[in-house]
Amino acid sequence: MINTNSGCVSPCQTCTSATSCVTCVTSYYLQLSPDDDKCDTACPLFYYGDAITGSCQSCHTYCKVCTGPTDNVCSQCAPGYYLLGASTCVPPSGCIPGTFPDPITSTCASMSFLNIFCLLILIRLRFSLPNLRKRNKLRDLRKQ
Repeated sequence: MINTNSGCVSPCQTCTSATSCVTCVTSYYLQLSPDDDKCDTACPLFYYGDAITGSCQSCHTYCKVCTGPTDNVCSQCAPGYYLLGASTCVPPSGCIPGTFPDPITSTCASMSFLNIFCLLILIRLRFSLPNLRKRNKLRDLRKQ
């Protein structure tokens, strides 16, 4: 039996018991769970608050934090997916040319960061190779 207001604990608008909501008051979202259905102002990770249904709905598979059901309304991506631009999550193959899937930031990072890193390594190698050759020569001379 569904109660309306009487017997429901706020923020439940209608409920089947004091701890199991069916609908929520404005600005709250219904969160379904095995134990009891409750109302809250925010939805858990991988869900968003749907103002039309007044309930928490699943984000797109690629999204961890989102504001709607598609892959282009995300602010954080699910594990193994990367943020492309401000709000689109993509698989690693979805990073556009000039970017790469960066596992540290979970974004499609600009190749320029990678290029700078590689350049620094090359510069270091350039200056350390002559020293390495000298050391190897000395080692070879000692063996004779």
